[in-house]
Amino acid sequence: MRPRYDWDEVCEAAIVETDPSKLKAHIDAAQAAIDRRLQEMNADHGGSPGERFAIETAQAALGVLRKGADLADQPLTANRLKRA
Repeated sequence: MRPRYDWDEVCEAAIVETDPSKLKAHIDAAQAAIDRRLQEMNADHGGSPGERFAIETAQAALGVLRKGADLADQPLTANRLKRA
């Protein structure tokens, strides 16, 4: 089990959100929390390799969520069906 980080909670909120109308706000909040932590880490050379890996993993998950949320906002077209 990996350590818990300050930004974990908001990332988990985005990952478990099932209401499409709230998903983008959760994704944005999670990315903002990660961005703040990255700024802190860069300013004081802090953070462990484990936390940096966890951030990379969380950002990848948020990217997948964002892509899904963006697709959900688009109308269903023949071109979109071909890409799915």
